[in-house]
Amino acid sequence: MVYVLIMDCGKTTKNFRSAGSGFYDKNKILKFINKFHITCIMLILGKINKLKKVDLELNIHSYEDVQKWAIAVLEKDPNDELALEICFLSTANESFFRYCRQIIKKYLMIMYLCDYTIRDPKQHGTRINIKEIGWLALSTIIKDIFHSGGSIRICKTRTEYLDEYSTFSYQDLDHYYMICDEKHGYILGFNTEEGLFTLLNKNNAGTQKIYTFHPYDDKYDFQYVHQDLELATRIFKEIYDSGHISIDSKKLFKEH
Repeated sequence: MVYVLIMDCGKTTKNFRSAGSGFYDKNKILKFINKFHITCIMLILGKINKLKKVDLELNIHSYEDVQKWAIAVLEKDPNDELALEICFLSTANESFFRYCRQIIKKYLMIMYLCDYTIRDPKQHGTRINIKEIGWLALSTIIKDIFHSGGSIRICKTRTEYLDEYSTFSYQDLDHYYMICDEKHGYILGFNTEEGLFTLLNKNNAGTQKIYTFHPYDDKYDFQYVHQDLELATRIFKEIYDSGHISIDSKKLFKEH
């Protein structure tokens, strides 16, 4: 199988053309295949991400399906890099395709889902994809929560398609949240594999005071309560854009 793949590459790309007797050094072959696989995977992921083909893995169940998709694309655009690369992989085996498919599924199925509650006027949403509602709507929700009280939580969620059950499973990975009291301000924190962190208000550091947030009588240390809407909006914009809080912004948080 390795020899066939190398020979096919040799016919297609000058850099891999066989010479002499056609014998290959085992280490060189393995090095080439690893590099070749990584290149293919990066091309696939990059192209899918660019075109937002979030349903691709659900419609493809074999390597032949991938080839058919590539041929259909090339009929419309003969210069499509991803389709050319897939056709170039015509001798790839089924196990390699399954490996690529698992990576694609893992990459594509990370979503950021939002739960929120606005107290006045009463409004709420559950498991909303933040990319679907857009930043303008999300920033408006944050602003309304700040002014009237409420809460918002964004979960980084892994969604996996289970072939045997033809359904999805969901696993929440990271949590970013803000809890607001219209009188006192807000608490902002996150819980990831790094630990549990809360945004620290250095202006209130060292002050022994407790705030009680309406309506559940939750008690919060004064040094974690903020009134700066611009700061909260900036942090949530980082989450929206990149899926995490920047290194500089993390310096403003304190671990518990």
